[in-house]
Amino acid sequence: MGIDLANVSISLDRFNEVASGKYNIGQLKLSEDGTSVYRTNNHKTWTIFNNTKISAEESLAVKNAFCKALADEGLSADDIANIKKKLGIASVNFSIFRSPNLKPLSAVEVREIIDEYAGKINEKRAAKAGSVALKTSADFYKGVSSETLQSRAETRDAINESTLDKGIDTPASKMFTTLVDVVNYLEPGAHHEPSSEMTALAKEVRIALKRTRDVLPKAGDSITLKNLPISLVRGNDDKISIKLLLDDGNAISFATNLDKQGLHIAMGNIEARQYALAGETQKTESGNAAAKQKKPLTMAELSQNINKAFEVFSNAEKFNKLVKHEMAKDPRFEMLQDSDEPEDVIKKKLEHLEIITRSNLRSSGTDNIIENLQPALKKAGIDIDNRFKILSTTRSIIEGGPIPEGQRNALRSVIESIINGKPIPEGDKKAAGLEDLVDPAGKKPEVSDNLNENLNIGAFL
Repeated sequence: MGIDLANVSISLDRFNEVASGKYNIGQLKLSEDGTSVYRTNNHKTWTIFNNTKISAEESLAVKNAFCKALADEGLSADDIANIKKKLGIASVNFSIFRSPNLKPLSAVEVREIIDEYAGKINEKRAAKAGSVALKTSADFYKGVSSETLQSRAETRDAINESTLDKGIDTPASKMFTTLVDVVNYLEPGAHHEPSSEMTALAKEVRIALKRTRDVLPKAGDSITLKNLPISLVRGNDDKISIKLLLDDGNAISFATNLDKQGLHIAMGNIEARQYALAGETQKTESGNAAAKQKKPLTMAELSQNINKAFEVFSNAEKFNKLVKHEMAKDPRFEMLQDSDEPEDVIKKKLEHLEIITRSNLRSSGTDNIIENLQPALKKAGIDIDNRFKILSTTRSIIEGGPIPEGQRNALRSVIESIINGKPIPEGDKKAAGLEDLVDPAGKKPEVSDNLNENLNIGAFL
């Protein structure tokens, strides 16, 4: 089908048309091209044929299209909010995609909502020349007794319930719910903690955004993640949306309301938050296995690595020197020096190699420093929120983020004080944005030397 479920647009008159039957049995499903809806699972006698499946993603798309159609008729934001609440989509979060929380939009729901708001809609239509009034149940069922209407309702409700009981509403895919979780996490005031699936997705997005120097240079450009059926698309406002290709061939997009740099930082923060929580819950088997394979790192080595990382990754001249040094050790560099290819081709390949080297250096620095710093902060007794602040800012510094020099130096002082068990200067706490950090000095350190592999930036230099 190839429909972008986030951009479905259907008129209110079409919704009204499909919800004007004698019984209004069934649920609404998208047409093949996504430009209309029709009623399905609407057999009154041969109910055995009421077995059309409607995914949670499509159900959300249809309900959103219905709300959009109502909003286009001039209903207020409060009215739309109330309607979304009735339809179970007032807050689009991961829980509504677990069956049976998100049911398909039924024809009877459409009928009831249109009947309730038809007065407001027709009042606005009357002010527009050539507009036709919206018909309601009073028009469709004029002359039908209340007893007959009640009997039809009982028949309809029984059939609809049995249809849903057969599993017509299916839970959303794992990847879709993870993507919803990630997008929800970007909202101000988000409180849920990132799962391992969210962290993995965030890392994929972050890697894609720095895969090449000119990624998503202009509006309309897109890039597909290396290991997931997800694309990042740059809009006309320079904001990035995330599009997921679903199993049925459709796609669904989510706006992040962030530009490239903002999204890159946000994805890094999700990773940092997960690192900050490491140890709060039981580690995965793969995580334990990976930890066992890494060499011990002393607090002195960790302190030295952090100091060198802050010094190198935030200094363009020193970082460029490190990049050139690493490029020279790459076998591809030597091959290009002796290549007979045209000069412009060699230049392009060298530029690409430099981009890869830069990306790999920052990724290596980020992963190793953050993974080693997290347990040190936890063992020192730093609370989760301040661990998150320290880890996310450290990540941003290593990735070349715009952190002022004063804040960088202050954070380095704070970290060094924490891992060495020394009092933290109050001025440094404030300058680092950690005013509410409780100084762990005075407590008996619980820091273990059994940490992770040394990044060894000194060897790079």
